[in-house]
Amino acid sequence: LESRPQVGTRFELCFPNASDTLPPELLAPSRAPNALAGRPRIYVLDDERDIQQSMSALLRMWEMDPRCATDESEVLALFAAHGPPDLLLVDLRLGAGADGMTLAMRLQQRYGEFAVLVVTGETSSASLNRPRPADWRLLQKPVEAVVLRKAIDGALAAACGRAPAYPAPPPLPAADP
Repeated sequence: LESRPQVGTRFELCFPNASDTLPPELLAPSRAPNALAGRPRIYVLDDERDIQQSMSALLRMWEMDPRCATDESEVLALFAAHGPPDLLLVDLRLGAGADGMTLAMRLQQRYGEFAVLVVTGETSSASLNRPRPADWRLLQKPVEAVVLRKAIDGALAAACGRAPAYPAPPPLPAADP
């Protein structure tokens, strides 16, 4: 800490390298196959750019191929340019009142089956208990890296017709608004 009146204050912080503190299974490339490129293509659909950036960085560290979209028009452009993903990681509530789960269902109807994980910061029972396909996991924000990794690997394995590498976690507890 360095501070001088009428000039300002300077803080200097030192943090350990994240790779020094993460468990080895979080540093390894994904074991889930992508039949074409060897790297699972993951579309991240979230209206918050900072979440897109942090998810992308984490997915790249796991040697996955992330592509980000903020809204329906951007995700449609991804599908048009690259086809369906191996997995769609979608926020339940998108900007302007858009519903991520409904959009994901429409995308599957149009482009065929692909794995889906739904992420939400919602806490209401109605939101958390909405009907969804049985293989669509719902992850509560903030999502811990190890939980996200297991969910992604399990969803990709299930989409390839294999048994998930990890058992499904217990359902989220119901919360009232």
